[in-house]
Amino acid sequence: MINDKPFFPVAQDGIAFRRSIIKTFVFVFLYFLMFCLGLFLTWAKITHQVLDPGPDPKAVTWWGLLIGIAMILLAPLGIKQLVRSLWVKNRLVIASDRLQIIERLSGQDTVVLQIPYSNIADFKYETTKSERRIGIDLRNIADPETYAPKVKFEQNKKVQGRHICFSGGYRRGVKAIAAEMKQAYAKWAGN
Repeated sequence: MINDKPFFPVAQDGIAFRRSIIKTFVFVFLYFLMFCLGLFLTWAKITHQVLDPGPDPKAVTWWGLLIGIAMILLAPLGIKQLVRSLWVKNRLVIASDRLQIIERLSGQDTVVLQIPYSNIADFKYETTKSERRIGIDLRNIADPETYAPKVKFEQNKKVQGRHICFSGGYRRGVKAIAAEMKQAYAKWAGN
């Protein structure tokens, strides 16, 4: 008999890394600046403003207008997502046998992502050109104990080189989180 009931993991105890209020509001401010720059680029193109009236006058191009419109549309989405992460008390939990991202939804802790250590093929702290992150490769993206309804593992692997990545925004740095993960994983593996 096939179990057709949906799988919803239970929140585990462990080392919890909460979102940093200060870091979150710094990023909100940066998104706000991005929104303002998008407004400026759009206004400058629509009103045919000359930005550099020197001997070779410069104005916003059509590409500048498209970038401005994209900034106007994307910045509020980024702000919404950041503020939401504080509202739902988003946190990364390193449990004894799994990683989880837990949010407070409808008054109770809800697991929105779960990766058991048994499904981790490799993980490491990485520094890219744009961010510091923890990159994780999975053994089996269809593992029944791995719960990630909103994550597209194959697409992430093509774009980011890893099935899933955790970057900053938590109260402790990514390098410290990676060290805790390494310690918990070694303990689980018996090393």
